[in-house]
Parts: sequence; structure tokens; C-alpha cells
Amino acid sequence: MTAAKCPTAIRTHVSRDYEIGDILATQKLIGGMFLEPCRLSTTLGSYVLRAHQFRQTDETFKFQAETLQLLHDAGHRCPRVIKRRDGSWGESDGNAFWALHEYAAGHIYSWDEWWELKADRQFLFDCGAAIAKLHDDLAAISPSGDPSLLPSLPPIQFSHLHDIQVQWESDLDRFGQPGPSAHPHSQRALMADRRELKDYWEILGSAVSEGRICDLPSQIVHGDISPVNAVFSGGDFTLIDWDCSRYGFRLYDALGDLLIRRPDGATNYAAFDPAEVLAYLDGYQHATKRPISVAELHAVPVFCLARQLEDLRQRVAVLSQIDAASDFTYALQIGSRIQSMREISRLFGLCR
Repeated sequence: MTAAKCPTAIRTHVSRDYEIGDILATQKLIGGMFLEPCRLSTTLGSYVLRAHQFRQTDETFKFQAETLQLLHDAGHRCPRVIKRRDGSWGESDGNAFWALHEYAAGHIYSWDEWWELKADRQFLFDCGAAIAKLHDDLAAISPSGDPSLLPSLPPIQFSHLHDIQVQWESDLDRFGQPGPSAHPHSQRALMADRRELKDYWEILGSAVSEGRICDLPSQIVHGDISPVNAVFSGGDFTLIDWDCSRYGFRLYDALGDLLIRRPDGATNYAAFDPAEVLAYLDGYQHATKRPISVAELHAVPVFCLARQLEDLRQRVAVLSQIDAASDFTYALQIGSRIQSMREISRLFGLCR
């Protein structure tokens, strides 16, 4: 069942493979940078059908599915994967793995709304505390399956940083070829600051090596904590889109993209506010059963810088899929990420 077939094949495939009642309606959902999921309203409830491109096999997807089930068993609200009638987690089909999830009802804040919300330090404190509790329980579970992700996929795997940087430069070489471009705004934004971006990758590499980042303890993490993946309901939130889940560093995961991103076009705001990071991590430290170590705290500037480079890496990866209107928005965000890195480097004294 390919992505193109999804809307017309839903009733046949899902009704045959799952015990979820009769399908009453289908609705295409916004799916971020990648594939668009489909919501199914049935006589037994609401579900989401998704094509997963990061975990394309039974073994790799099993890790994600079992992580969600074990997290639910520990008392967390999360969109579990629904097993098929035959007991499997879904269906591998070419370059994707199709699976059905529970639907997480609630509100996803826009970037503009999030910008206003995070001005409240108590809100950031509470968010940090919620993520800390999630991480504590993620550290205690042991799902089976294959947890690995290719280094080319998000988030940044610091042990593969050299290869990631080589791939980045290769992508920019291809993207910056002379001649007409389908994405002129993004191309100009990247090429104009390419030398500076290379410096940031080298700063990151040096900081990772000198700070012995790869020696930090790892655990299961969500992999893409962001406002677009947080569904709020009754004051609490649940995280959706666990495609990037793997073993990683908890503070890199915790910081995610919750703090350092301006709304689209909001160029008159500073992109990085250390007070926000402090309020958020204060909440995390207050709630966790495993206090943040000195080594982890020293890694915070590195993680903040890495998240900006990861966003740019993802944008370059999907540029061929965006339209002209999105190209202009992407260009604005590229400039914003670069400004954030300037501020992070200046405030924390990161340099080559």
C-alpha cells in the first residue's frame, strides 16, 4: 500500500487487517516534513494510518511499537501501535512500513502560539518536568527489535559526526550547482553563508570531541521533541511521531526544538534566550529521579548548536519535495537558524 494509494485503499486494507469497527470517514493530516498520515474515524474510535520511512522492516519497527506499548504500560499517554488481526505490527511495503496508531486528541500549538506560551517561565518549567518523567520511564524499559537508525536520518548521531558533515557538504555541492533552481530562496540563503555553516560544523565536531560527548550515558529517547509533535489536552501533553526514537542522550532529546525557533518571518526577535533554557532545565532537574550531571550540563551549548544544524540538514534533505511558497518560508528559517547559531556561539564562547 503506497502513499499514493492510501486514500483509496484504506477501507479494503484496514477493514480486512484490523478489528477497529466500520470506517465512517477519513481525513488527511498534516505530516511535517515527511509523509502525511490519514485519520480514520470508525465505529470503535479514531485511529491514524501512517507510512513509516525511517523504520521499514518488521524488526526496526518493532522497536518503535514496543517502546510505545511499554511506555503506555508505565502510565504514559502515548499513541500506541494497533496490532493487526494476525498479531503483527503492520506491513512492510517497499520503502515504507504501514502501521495503524491510536489517535491522540487535543491541540497542537502553532509556532506563533508556542512563541507566546514559552514566554511564561512556569510553562517551560512544567514542560521540562513532563519530559524528565517521560525520560525516566524510557530509561527503565527494554523493548525488543532493532533500535538503529541510519546516520543520515535525524537526529544527529554524534558518533557519526564526520560522515554526517561529509554528506552535508556533498548535498550542498549538488544543491548549489549553477543554473536555474526550483528553490532559489533556500539556495541563496544556504550558499550565502556556506562558509559560516562549515565553521559551525567544525565547531560542533571540536566541542563533541573535547567535551567527550559520546561518553555520556545513553537511553531510549523520542528523537524529535518539538511543538508540532506535542498534543495538549487538559493541561497535559502527549508526544506523537516516534519515528526517530532510538538510544541517545537525554538532554539532546529534551532540548529538541522546544526553545530555539522563531515563528516564520519573525526576524525582529532574538532567536536564543538562555533564560528559557534555564527555566526548562530547572523543571527537568526538579522532576527527574536521575539528577542532571555536570558533564550533561556542560554539553547543553553543544546540543543547542547541534539542533540548529540538524534542522538545516533536514531541510536540505526534503527541498526537492517542497513548493515555491514553502521555499520562501524555508529560506527565512534557514536565516533564523544561522542567527541562532551566532547567538549560541557568542553567549557560550564556542569557537574553533
